[in-house]
Amino acid sequence: MKRINMLILCLMTSLFCQQNVYAYSMALHRRITEKVIDQNTASLNNYLGNVGLTNGLIEPINNKRVREWIEDGSYYEDYNWTALLDPLYSHFYNPITNTSGVGSVFPSAYDWANDPNNPWSWQKARDNLYNGLTRAAKTDREKALGDSFKAIGHVMHLMEDMSVPAHTRGDLHAMFPFNVLLGVGKDNYESYTDGLQGSLNYTLMPFPYWNESTASGAPRQLWDLDSYDVFGNDRIGLAEYTNANFFSDGTIFDDFTFPAWASVVEYEDIEATTGKVRTYLKKTADGELIDHLAAGRGYYKYLSSDLKRLGLTLDGNVCSDYANKLLPHA
Repeated sequence: MKRINMLILCLMTSLFCQQNVYAYSMALHRRITEKVIDQNTASLNNYLGNVGLTNGLIEPINNKRVREWIEDGSYYEDYNWTALLDPLYSHFYNPITNTSGVGSVFPSAYDWANDPNNPWSWQKARDNLYNGLTRAAKTDREKALGDSFKAIGHVMHLMEDMSVPAHTRGDLHAMFPFNVLLGVGKDNYESYTDGLQGSLNYTLMPFPYWNESTASGAPRQLWDLDSYDVFGNDRIGLAEYTNANFFSDGTIFDDFTFPAWASVVEYEDIEATTGKVRTYLKKTADGELIDHLAAGRGYYKYLSSDLKRLGLTLDGNVCSDYANKLLPHA
């Protein structure tokens, strides 16, 4: 009984402290979504105008503008409790197994975005948009439209998580309840992006690997095209790109084929925060080229080849390189 009580305590602590365990904080998700809207205003206004919302993104619906509904959905997906433990586990997608990668009982981020039991799914967004344009009563139309745009924000949040290495590599090491109890729930990439929200690069970057004509219906091609060939293929999704090119704290040269040792070279560079010289690994082949793929700890040089991966981490230089490539794609 004591063991059961302790397990329940740990799980509840993990749930209520969930803000400490997400790779992008709720505030950063909202900011990413704001930037997406800002950089696509003309096309979004054109689409909204074509369906009768003449004021576009600033059209008032139930005392909120369209863009505010979308931004709210992106923010509150971390509190979407429809599925058991959803915010903890249903934001993951392993593009190699097409599952969450964190246990067969939990839906993947893609499955959750399309789950009929999820009130903020892609299908619910489509259904509510239709209802919002066709129902007779204005109050019913506005309720449906608000829910539609909020659902779009929720799905955008799940898509944004595909630019987080931990979420595409099934890395739960930072989410173990005891870590949360000890106050060490955040991984290095999360801490970096959360602390520098105002100065990160959000400028849209072309995604040369995605061919938008390869899928229909729910936009699975954004997540994954079951192609994993990241070396010149124009048919991969964001989850495949992130999984194959970047590390998470707990998967450095572990669990996945890529990034591979054969793709990197060692060199020395200045660590931005301390000004000290440090050993880094540069990714020079097999997909995305990354100057700072991983950083060697102080004892890295003294480790044998079979133990070197244990002496690597993701420092500020590494996280900066990651963010500069991953956030614009998100």
